[in-house]
Amino acid sequence: MKMTEMLKTWLAENCDVAADASDEDMKAAATGAIADGTLTPEKLVELTTEKAVEDDEDDLSKMIQDTVAKAVADQMAKQTPGLTTDDVAGAIDKALENAKTKAQDDTDAKAAALFGGDGDEDKGTRVRVKAAAEQYSTTKSALFHAEDAKHFPGEPAMYANRQLETTSQLEKAVIGATFKSHLAASGRPLPRGLRMTDHDRDLMAYAMREMPWSGIIHGEGTEDLGAIKVDGRKLSDFEIKALLDDSDSGGQEAVPEVFDTAIITTPVLHGELFPLVNTVPIGRGSSVDGFSIGNPTFANTAEGSAITPFTTDGMIEGFDTTIYPAVGALEIGNDFEEDSTVSIGATIIERYGEKAMEWLDNQIANGDGTTEPKGVLNAPAGQSFTAITRAAAGAAPTVDDYESLLFSIAKQFRPASDRARTVFLSNDTTYQRARSIQVGAADERRVFNMTHTDYMLFGYPYKVQNDIGNQSCGFFNLKHYRMYRRLGLSVRIETGGRALALANKSLIVVRMRFGGKIEQSGAGSYSTEMQA
Repeated sequence: MKMTEMLKTWLAENCDVAADASDEDMKAAATGAIADGTLTPEKLVELTTEKAVEDDEDDLSKMIQDTVAKAVADQMAKQTPGLTTDDVAGAIDKALENAKTKAQDDTDAKAAALFGGDGDEDKGTRVRVKAAAEQYSTTKSALFHAEDAKHFPGEPAMYANRQLETTSQLEKAVIGATFKSHLAASGRPLPRGLRMTDHDRDLMAYAMREMPWSGIIHGEGTEDLGAIKVDGRKLSDFEIKALLDDSDSGGQEAVPEVFDTAIITTPVLHGELFPLVNTVPIGRGSSVDGFSIGNPTFANTAEGSAITPFTTDGMIEGFDTTIYPAVGALEIGNDFEEDSTVSIGATIIERYGEKAMEWLDNQIANGDGTTEPKGVLNAPAGQSFTAITRAAAGAAPTVDDYESLLFSIAKQFRPASDRARTVFLSNDTTYQRARSIQVGAADERRVFNMTHTDYMLFGYPYKVQNDIGNQSCGFFNLKHYRMYRRLGLSVRIETGGRALALANKSLIVVRMRFGGKIEQSGAGSYSTEMQA
């Protein structure tokens, strides 16, 4: 029996033996304590494994077993009729083994509780809980238009001069958590599935530290000194604190950049008009003071003749654009079942992406320029487009009508490099009438062939937006349509009102901001005299 300081102290306190007694007296006291049950085998293991005198577990176990058996077995056998020394030694062995197993189980349980492991890791291995962000895949890939796409077949899907990528599982989870954090800031009661969880908070903490953000912190995009602009970059510690303050007050306008770009992916890949325009993301403001640049001119000058100096007057023109809000709404039942953060993020991307696609195409074609971006077919006189006057207004279209639209814009606005972006534009009915033009009164073959589903005319794409009236049709190089997009989507929830209450529903609103108009007046032609 090894006489450790811990064992000696315990014997002095519990067995009426002097603290400075000899080792032999201490061993005698220990033997007596074991015999009368005062010192259990488990306690003996604990007192003889002092850190300062740690031995190999097997040697320690064998030493304790041998010592205890030798010191106690004979005495216990004499006091208990029928017991042999071997019986006592076997009982002690079993008790010591149980004590060691219990100690190991306790250690494993503590490791699992503290670090999330199962306690079976190799000695020296530290176990830790995976962070929320580590539970999701970060795999992404570049996005390309399909080979049979209606525009840019097989080419990279571009937005704001960079190629779009698929949304990773982690990014979808962050989108879902961001969505829920905006709703939480409203202070309104929420369905269980849309309430913030600890997992969502961990994801938001990760996004604030590790992901780029866009938008405005502390302000509605004004020039207030307190407003902080973040434009596709990571946040500083100060900005994280400011963002948390904004979130608590419900004024959050900055969002992870992926929350902005993921919803735009659908219009870029599947829209009729939005993929063709020149999109410029902006970080703040409700208007943009821009400019457009014209081309200089040259003239022949005979030898000895005066040279007319070139003037830049009018070469650079103002291009001031107002930014308008647009909202998309989604109704959800208040019995909305709890879903994964990834699924919520994917739903937001899909549903709001589709609605954004519809709205953007409509604005580029029909926007009034007063409460929304200015469309190419609305109030075109202010844009100096060429207006086509038909010989028989309102009559069935002719080949000459479409030729007039095509050749009424200058050749420099119809370069081969812009072929995919230079398009005819009308609703589907007007397109059908164009493709139905016969070779002759007695010849029902179609002038533009029978390839109706390719949506082409004279080798140019024909784009359809069905909010356009039957009498309007145009031909435009949409590369010269500039659309500004304010960064930073915002989300709010509405639960009031009789209709929502009776339907047991809530209304979730996502707010975007866009502004745009054509930047080169000669880049389009139109007619408002097509067949009604």
